Amino acid sequence: RYKTYRMLSFIFEIADDIDLDLTPLIVKRLCMRLFGRSGSQDIIVSIFGQKGRQHRSRDNTPAILDEIAARYRLAAHSCQASTLSDIESVKKNYQAGIRSARNREK
Repeated sequence: RYKTYRMLSFIFEIADDIDLDLTPLIVKRLCMRLFGRSGSQDIIVSIFGQKGRQHRSRDNTPAILDEIAARYRLAAHSCQASTLSDIESVKKNYQAGIRSARNREK
């Protein structure tokens, strides 16, 4: 869920910059184009879904999404690398804590 959170935070940032009309489908497609993963569909729908929405997003075309992805791809890769680094750091600290607790038990 942390990866999904970071992807969605990134998409919120770029959406604010370029005034994107975000729908669950657009978010899912941008996640795939920018990060190579779709994220949690349940989370995406709960955040971006609008009950009773009648119109399609004006930004839901392959050309627009490809242009956005090309513009922000480098920043997305940087965000993803930072996210993976954060996860590895937490794992290492957690494992060190477990080793420390085991050593105290001995």
